Amino acid sequence: LDPLWVDPNIDYVGIDWYPPLGDWREGDEHLDAQAGYAGPADPDYLVANVAGGENFDWFYGSDADRVGQVRTPIVDGAYGEPWVWRSKDLKSWWSSAHHDRPGGVRSAAPTA
Repeated sequence: LDPLWVDPNIDYVGIDWYPPLGDWREGDEHLDAQAGYAGPADPDYLVANVAGGENFDWFYGSDADRVGQVRTPIVDGAYGEPWVWRSKDLKSWWSSAHHDRPGGVRSAAPTA
């Protein structure tokens, strides 16, 4: 998509983006309550989950993981670019060079 973003005929790009802003559960026996937040409307909780939390720091690998709150860290062990896999990391996506990864191998030159 990078050639599209830099096309001189395109003035702006809109992103249809609906990130998860928390994983609050009923009661106080869940990870987010145990982290000390007052509730799902706690401003600190919401701020922490805009550029953090699910789909930034971690993801659920299955429905069973979601139920059990088994959170898998989002990492990029191959090239140290975890933002490639973070759907909520718009800042890094926007400010970093993009490299194709054909067959999982990172191209040396950026795409745009």
